[in-house]
Amino acid sequence: MLLILPLLAFFLANVASEVSKPLPKGALEAFKKANIRYTAKDKTSYYRDRMKTAWRDDLSARALKWLQSPEKVKGGAVINGQKSFPEAEPKQLKKKVFALVSDLLEKYGQEKHVKPPILYGCNGNITKGEDNSVLSVACLYIYQ
Repeated sequence: MLLILPLLAFFLANVASEVSKPLPKGALEAFKKANIRYTAKDKTSYYRDRMKTAWRDDLSARALKWLQSPEKVKGGAVINGQKSFPEAEPKQLKKKVFALVSDLLEKYGQEKHVKPPILYGCNGNITKGEDNSVLSVACLYIYQ
């Protein structure tokens, strides 16, 4: 009995330390900046202006649901990825989101035809472990 109590406490501490939490609202701006920069690259300001108005909060919410259960969210193209890093301050988190999304767009953007006219929304979560945190992101794109 005395052995079971410490094992139970250890198990509960490990499970609690690896809970996924949605990204703070401020980090969502990094998604927008990365998408605007990617689509406006080598193009006129027309594309940049279109992407500024193409963000949809409902697609952002669906992207978060997609991270939790991809099979339940249908429609559109998805770009997603993960990155592990030591725990970061909120300002550093924005930079990490921007870097990860920029890398994903460079890798998959042409394949997924990420360019106006589209509507999009992105979101993510962070899972904090003992040593590192894991940043998971997803962007949903609906073609018009």
